[in-house]
Amino acid sequence: MSEIDDLAALLDECADSVMWPHDVGSVAAELRTSDAVMTDLELACVEILRHPISYLDGEWRPASWGPYGQPMFELESEVLEEVLLVAHQATCNRVRATLFDFLWYQRLGSAHLHAKEAVDAYVGLVKDLGIHSNERLEALHRASDLVLRTNSDVDKVVAAGSELFDCLSASGQHNDLGRAVTATAYLAPLEENATTISRVAALEQRTEDPHDLTELAELRHRIEPELTPSNFDRAIQRYQELAESTDATYSYVFLRKALDLALRWGHPARELLRIDLQRMDPSEVLQPIRNDFKIDQADVDGVVRQIVGGDDLISALGRLCSLMTPLFDLDEQPETGLASMFRTTVFGEHLSTVRQLEPGAVRGLATGPAAQMVFAFFWPAAHRAFQVYGPVAQDVLRWLDGNQFVDDRTASSAVEAAQLFGEQRYEAAVAVILPALERFLRALAVAEGVIVTNDPAGLADGGVKTLGEVFARLGSSEQLVLATDTVERARLILTEDVGGFNLRNRALHGLGSEISGWEATLVLYCALSLFGGVTK
Repeated sequence: MSEIDDLAALLDECADSVMWPHDVGSVAAELRTSDAVMTDLELACVEILRHPISYLDGEWRPASWGPYGQPMFELESEVLEEVLLVAHQATCNRVRATLFDFLWYQRLGSAHLHAKEAVDAYVGLVKDLGIHSNERLEALHRASDLVLRTNSDVDKVVAAGSELFDCLSASGQHNDLGRAVTATAYLAPLEENATTISRVAALEQRTEDPHDLTELAELRHRIEPELTPSNFDRAIQRYQELAESTDATYSYVFLRKALDLALRWGHPARELLRIDLQRMDPSEVLQPIRNDFKIDQADVDGVVRQIVGGDDLISALGRLCSLMTPLFDLDEQPETGLASMFRTTVFGEHLSTVRQLEPGAVRGLATGPAAQMVFAFFWPAAHRAFQVYGPVAQDVLRWLDGNQFVDDRTASSAVEAAQLFGEQRYEAAVAVILPALERFLRALAVAEGVIVTNDPAGLADGGVKTLGEVFARLGSSEQLVLATDTVERARLILTEDVGGFNLRNRALHGLGSEISGWEATLVLYCALSLFGGVTK
């Protein structure tokens, strides 16, 4: 037996023994390298089978990465001529389809003949009842594209695809009904519009899956674009039905899907859907995972004893600040695993979507654990400190005396905020201290030569920069009297809406619920670290 015959027989045997076609090359490589080094021809066939022509990012091309993560090798034309001989000698449709398709893709020699051989093999796979339905669908998808490109064998592909459609739609299984929808989409470019509409209508009567209904509506849109909004009635209605029958988190997801569809296609339900989203309770939607956070009171008392001593309020708050600082160290670890694949959505008031960030774009605090620690330990400690040390005005004024960036107005606000915090009037305390902190930061920036103003440009007004912009410029200043880490922690707590708490904007813009004690403790920490961080 020649090398060509031997290799073709080996590939056929491997193809018949594996569940998925992309494993054929790897199995063949293991068998060949068990007692020898692969030849150039063997290596070429293995590479082609490991990287089958696939639909990636809107185009057909060899899969960029094989099952073991290796990129595809460059293959010389001389070797490809021998691959053609192997393809002709092979009998298994999996092998023939992949090899001939690659040779067509490379436009080797009589490329149209390679495409015809690939189509024949793909049609054989579409008809093969012994392989998974997904593989049959992929074969139909590729065969449909090839016959459109070569303008041949359309009837052959349509006949095989129709058999597959009938088989899937008759099975009664939910997944197979979805696959029948996909088969309809693959057949649509090859069939008369009336045939596609007939398939779509039949499937619309049988499926309740909103994703399938959306795909069917998109098929209708290609044929009947004048009916675009109404084509999506069923899909939007089904998302709404699912939203009414599940918990808050999934309800939000389904309503959001419905709204996205309505916005994309100009459906009249879009305004009502937006209203429904605004009415949802954010506390239920944004906390899908709940756990019991139990704290031993003895542990809380231990933290309180570390902070509240026999000296004065400012000394105690200094110890509080030191203990809280490690909570706000930046999370430098990159996201890995599944978390690294998802975009981050920033929600605003009434469950509005403020921003969507790509994977890896978020760098900030682990806000959940930090919030729990402040809530459980440092808020009670701060509350106890204000109780123990009594009147606070003189202590605060003495502490701020001599700070070149704290004027009388800022000092007066700091005293009032401290008194309100001691009275447990937390929202009022935060409302008083936040403008004072911003005034302090702007005065510091001006003194350090940081630009805090904008000039008018076109229709845009000039004026002062936002606090977020001021933070950014302060953080990049090399001569700042405040440590850059101190500035960065304050930014994350006050203005960062992704990896931080955004408390300045939430409190002063009336966004979200009433400011609580633990949130006021975070603002207290900012005041302590900013006012106390300046070299006098």
